Amino acid sequence: MSDMVLQGKLSCAKKGIAFCKSQICSAATNFKAALTGSDYEECLAFEDDAGNNDDVDVDDGNYDSTGECSDDEFTNDCKTIPSSGNNVEVLGEEIPHCGTFSWKFPVEISQSTLDGRNGSSACSVIALIFAHGVWHERLHLQPTRSLSPLWVMLLFVSIRVGNRLYDSCRHSLPQRFLSASEAATVAEQCVSVSVLSPLAVRVCDDHAPTTLVHQLSALCDGTHGNAALLIANEKTVLFLPLAGHSIALVDSHRHGDHGAEILLGRQTILDQFVGACQKVLDLNDDTYCNLSFIYF
Repeated sequence: MSDMVLQGKLSCAKKGIAFCKSQICSAATNFKAALTGSDYEECLAFEDDAGNNDDVDVDDGNYDSTGECSDDEFTNDCKTIPSSGNNVEVLGEEIPHCGTFSWKFPVEISQSTLDGRNGSSACSVIALIFAHGVWHERLHLQPTRSLSPLWVMLLFVSIRVGNRLYDSCRHSLPQRFLSASEAATVAEQCVSVSVLSPLAVRVCDDHAPTTLVHQLSALCDGTHGNAALLIANEKTVLFLPLAGHSIALVDSHRHGDHGAEILLGRQTILDQFVGACQKVLDLNDDTYCNLSFIYF
C-alpha cells in the first residue's frame, strides 16, 4: 500500500472520529441546556440489562400482594406514557392555611409507573440522584401554577436512572428498599455523596431533638447536610432546603389517582410545612422514621 493511499485513509479516519466527537458534544450540549449545565447525560448512558420486566419489587401502596397491577388498573392508568419531561405540564395549587404549595404529577409519572413499569423500590436511589441534580444545578423553586420544567425534567431523569441502577443489582440487595447509605453505594457510579448515620425522628415528641421540625430546622440552617432522606413505612422521600427561605419535599411514589408529588413550604413556618408533609406521607404523630443528612 503506497504512502499516499495510507495517508488518505488515515485522513478519512481522523475526519470520521472528529465527526463522531462533534455529534457527542452536540448531544451533551443539548441535554445540558435542558438542565442548565448538568452532566446528567452520563447517567443516562447507564446500560440496563434488567429492563422493565414483570419481576419488579414494589413499594407503592396501589398494587396487589404479587407486586403487580390488575390488568384494568394498569391499562387505564398508563395508556399514555410520556417519553420525556419536555412536554409535560405539572400544575400545582396552594394548600390552605399552611403556607405550602403542592404539585401533583399525573399517575403515569412516578417511580412505579414511568415508562410502563408496574412497581419500584428504588426510592432511596432516586432521591439521592434528584438531590444531587438540584444541588449541582443550584435550582430554585417558586410557588407558581406550573412546576418549573427543569424540575419536571430532573424527576424524569432521576426516576429512570434510579430504577435502572436498582434493577441492575436488585438480586444482590439485602432488602427491598434501601437505607440512605446503601442507596449511596448503588448510586456511586452517578453521584458522589456522604451519608450521616440515621436519626430516629417523629412528628411529635417530648424531646425536641427527636422531632422532625427540629431536625429540618438544622437542615435549613445549613448546619446539617445539603439535603436529607426520610424513610418512613419502608418508603424514602427527600427534603431539600432552597434559596429564599424555602424547603421542599420530593416524593417519587405514586399516590392513589396521581403520581409523584412535590411540596414547597417556608422555612419560617416549618411546623405547618411538616403538617402538610405528614398528610402526604400518611404519618401518625408517633410514627418513628429514620432521617439521614447527606452531603455532596
